[in-house]
Amino acid sequence: MKENHQNHSSEHSTETMTGSGLGKVNVSEECFLVGFAMGAYGSQRRKYTGRPYYEHPLEVMYLVSHFNQDEEVLLAAVAHDLIEDRDFDYVLLKEMFGERVADIVHELTDLPNENLNRAQRKAIDRKRLALASHEAQTIKYADLISNTASIVEHDPKFAELYLAEKEALLAVMTGGDQRLRKAALLGLEKAKKDLQRKVSQQ
Repeated sequence: MKENHQNHSSEHSTETMTGSGLGKVNVSEECFLVGFAMGAYGSQRRKYTGRPYYEHPLEVMYLVSHFNQDEEVLLAAVAHDLIEDRDFDYVLLKEMFGERVADIVHELTDLPNENLNRAQRKAIDRKRLALASHEAQTIKYADLISNTASIVEHDPKFAELYLAEKEALLAVMTGGDQRLRKAALLGLEKAKKDLQRKVSQQ
């Protein structure tokens, strides 16, 4: 499959509409990534909306594509939840798409530890992501942008904790694309205001 992926190239580009705006993705590469996302995430659904889960990794990919059109980075963006949520592991991703893609996805995968409470787990995640590669941090910024608005809208009680965790994460995760990090910080501030307004109306 890795060989098939590497053949998806074109000199033409298209602007593709997603929930958060336009992303610039190579036409044939986009076809491959959309098909891969739909197949890999299957019938999995989003927690709050019931929408197909693959829409989230595709949105993350489109957001990243504003600033990075590297095919392996875009593939890692689509695959970023596969080890954590689906029947994929590092070895399988490496066999399919090579070591670089597998490494980036591995960096983005939360390590399960049922013996720790949430605060302890998130502290470990922050330390890991603070040391992650430029590519992994850039994808994580897009992941935060994609998730934040939905959580504020559909689960305001959890959103207060979630936003505090993401603010702490962005404070230490400074090595990715600075334009996307700025967008994540702006999105965080907007989400905090939206949450305050939502709570005041209850």
